[in-house]
Amino acid sequence: MVVLSVSSVLGEGEQPESVSEALSHRLELTCSPGFRHMGGSQFGLGLLDDVIAPVSLGGAALVCLLCDIRRLVQDAEGELKSEKPRKSRRGEIRSKLKLADGKIYFIMCWVHEQPGEDWSSMAAVVNAEKGSAMEFAGNRGGTLRTKNRVEARGSNSNAGATMLGHRFVNGIA
Repeated sequence: MVVLSVSSVLGEGEQPESVSEALSHRLELTCSPGFRHMGGSQFGLGLLDDVIAPVSLGGAALVCLLCDIRRLVQDAEGELKSEKPRKSRRGEIRSKLKLADGKIYFIMCWVHEQPGEDWSSMAAVVNAEKGSAMEFAGNRGGTLRTKNRVEARGSNSNAGATMLGHRFVNGIA
């Protein structure tokens, strides 16, 4: 179930619109108090390296990786059937696993259809996001945090408004 809570795509109701959005939200999550004991921002940046490595290997490696993840989800469904948790909880978990299984299958099909030359540029996009996160962490001397709002500065909120979008800024995660 951890993969469903950390994944920006496999989680219920999660539909990031861009690579940047998916990465920034997950990086913020890994810097949160729940994961800070695992290394905080360094853990998050390590996870980005873990994304870059298989993406740079190409479609065949990604399909294998997705097959493995799908088998893990299907095994979790099997374990759920053998356990005796409360019926309401079992149904909730089962529906989340079924949803994740369907999403993984869809992603496998999508990966299989992509031209081979696209993977190096996708790895470069993730690497650029990592570089951006590292730059902001270094400049701010703090942890990584995303903000997705307009922040007003000064007395005139229109003149001082700054769109921060999916950028990494200093703050308490």
